[in-house]
Amino acid sequence: MNVLSTLPRRLTSVFLVLGLSGLLLACASNEAPSLYARLGGEKGLTTLVDRSIARAVQDPRTRRGLAGVTLPPFKQHLRVQLCSLAGGGCNAQDQTLSGTLKGLSFTASEFDALVDILREELDQAGAGAAAKSQLLRMLAPMKHDFATPNA
Repeated sequence: MNVLSTLPRRLTSVFLVLGLSGLLLACASNEAPSLYARLGGEKGLTTLVDRSIARAVQDPRTRRGLAGVTLPPFKQHLRVQLCSLAGGGCNAQDQTLSGTLKGLSFTASEFDALVDILREELDQAGAGAAAKSQLLRMLAPMKHDFATPNA
C-alpha cells in the first residue's frame, strides 16, 4: 500500500484526535474561577481592604468604631480573613473574621455604613455582581457577632 494513498485518512485521524483533545481541555478549563480569583486575588483584596478602611476611618458614619485601632495589623488580619473566606488558600485558622472585628465597638448602623463603603469599593474595583453578592452574603451573618444595637 502506498503511503500517499493513506495520507488523507491519517490526516483525518490526526485532526480528529487534536479536535477531541482540544474539546476535552476546554471542558476541563470551564471550571468557574474561585471568588478569590474573581475579586482580583491578593492584589485585588489588598486594594479593596486598603481603600475601604482608608475611607472608613475618615467617614463620619464609621470612624468612631475604628478609633484607636492600629491599622496595619488590622488590615492584614482582614485581608487574610477575606482571602480565606473567598477560597484563596490563606491560612486564617489563628483568628476568625469575627475575632478580628470583635474588639471594635460598631453599632449596627455603623456596620451597615461599613458594608456600604465595601460595596462601593467593590463596584470601583469592577467586581462582578455575582462576586460582590457572594462576598457580602458571607459577611452578613457576622454583623451580629460584633455590632451592638443602635442606642
